[in-house]
Amino acid sequence: MKKANFEVHTSFISPWTWANLVEKNNQLPILAIRCISGSRLIGKFQDSSIHFKELAPSNELYRAKRDNLIDLHEFQRRYILELLDNINFSNIVDRFNKLYEVSGASGVIIFGYGSDDEKCHRSVLADILNKTGLFRNNITEIIL
Repeated sequence: MKKANFEVHTSFISPWTWANLVEKNNQLPILAIRCISGSRLIGKFQDSSIHFKELAPSNELYRAKRDNLIDLHEFQRRYILELLDNINFSNIVDRFNKLYEVSGASGVIIFGYGSDDEKCHRSVLADILNKTGLFRNNITEIIL
């Protein structure tokens, strides 16, 4: 198990963040979003090596939150359980490492759709990834 030797941050996906973080600053995008096929901006990356849909909440969990069937706290609790039950974080770091090495990127950005990271799954994901100790830095949101 190899530790990530590069900076990792989170951000929301938008044309502006893509242009400035990915295109201008050479950050490797990781799309932690379940379904992106309908997006004009990132749809072409559906099922590609940078599409880590397994890091996104399940469709059922996402819909429960969207439809206000559960509150934010319950969403976060269930999302943590989904991640812990289904993700091998060592494998995720290995995949990040391989992509980083071949991309020549200056760092990694984990993208989600929510503009408020505290209400988006990526804040929970960053917290869990930080607790693994597999990353060089404490993963934080890039404030734009």
